[in-house]
Amino acid sequence: MAESLTPSDKDIVKEVENCVQEARALISQNNFEEAARRYERASKNLENIAEEKERTIKYKAFSHYLRGRSMVVEEILWRYREAKTEEAIGEFDKAESLYREIGNNVGTLVAEGWKEYMLGQKNELREDYTEATHFFQKSRETFSDLSKMLELDPEMVKDVKNYQLGAERAALEAEINELISTGKEEAVAKARNLTKDLKRIVPPEDVPFYEANFCMIQALDFFKRGVFLADRWDTEAINYFQKMIRCLDEAEEHAFKIQNPQRRSDMTLLLQGWNHVAQAGQLYAKALRSLFEEGDPCKARIEMSKAAKMYIETQDLWGRAGVEAVESAVFLNDLIHQRSKALVEACSLTKLGIPTGKWFLLFFVSILLIMVSLKHYLGIDFPAKMIIWTPIVVALIGAFGLQATKFIELLKLAK
Repeated sequence: MAESLTPSDKDIVKEVENCVQEARALISQNNFEEAARRYERASKNLENIAEEKERTIKYKAFSHYLRGRSMVVEEILWRYREAKTEEAIGEFDKAESLYREIGNNVGTLVAEGWKEYMLGQKNELREDYTEATHFFQKSRETFSDLSKMLELDPEMVKDVKNYQLGAERAALEAEINELISTGKEEAVAKARNLTKDLKRIVPPEDVPFYEANFCMIQALDFFKRGVFLADRWDTEAINYFQKMIRCLDEAEEHAFKIQNPQRRSDMTLLLQGWNHVAQAGQLYAKALRSLFEEGDPCKARIEMSKAAKMYIETQDLWGRAGVEAVESAVFLNDLIHQRSKALVEACSLTKLGIPTGKWFLLFFVSILLIMVSLKHYLGIDFPAKMIIWTPIVVALIGAFGLQATKFIELLKLAK
């Protein structure tokens, strides 16, 4: 074929080979975006040479594949974003179509496997964990088929086994997330088994992350139980929040050993946020005890006010970790604010009720004595009903009039 090429075509082919060499060096550095540009340039240079049609399509397909790989964010939880995921799926889909066109089975399977992997990520972002697990498992099967092929193109497949393990790992993570979202009683036991499977396939340096993640799953189970009791005004809720804090402390010990700096930072912020939620729950449960066991609504109000502040700090921590508000935590926050408001009113009513009652009694007795004295000493003939109702009306007006400002403040709090 080289003999049929014109001198200018030969120069183009030589330039293409240089592009490919540069691209391979960039791939070895995981610089997929720049490598994609090199292959795209190589493809455009070859497209006017009839003898190079297949290689033109192959390089174009590979440029789409590499561009898709550049959008696959490093596997750090909570860092995937749907727009990039959609874009990556589109690139892998184009690569798959082009590889099919030239009958390149290896390229087709690699692009298909990564497309399925990103479809799994897309569904996980949408919290459709069943569908996510399905696509991750399909991706694992595709890479498994690829590894069984006798002729693997070294340009396309650097380490198919790693792709396969990555898909298996993502499938297990999606299953764990599905368990967390359902909140079923058996979730913790199943998550423990899935975590064991994960620890078996991940590198040793990643094990602390999954240890921390499992401790967090246990903590969330205690949290949901605590919220369930708290919603029913049950003072035993405090026991579950205390267990949750112990699990989170253990999780933080594992998180400290995570080697990946970004992943360690994200996990630490997430755990700190949950710790604030747990403490908010604990303060709320203490408030219930102050209210029901000690009969002190004012003390309960102070504890609930502290709980509400703890949750505000949680939002800041989770925001820095890129985590959306968790539904169960939002429920607890709403519960705390609703009942804190009720306790503000109850506490204020307690503070207002006693002095108002004293003033009412003082006015009532004073007016009653005056009217009885006037009737007895001056002979003024007051009707019996008037002797009773006049002190009551005057006492009500006087007592509530003196406390009017405080009652207005209470009404403002109740809004």
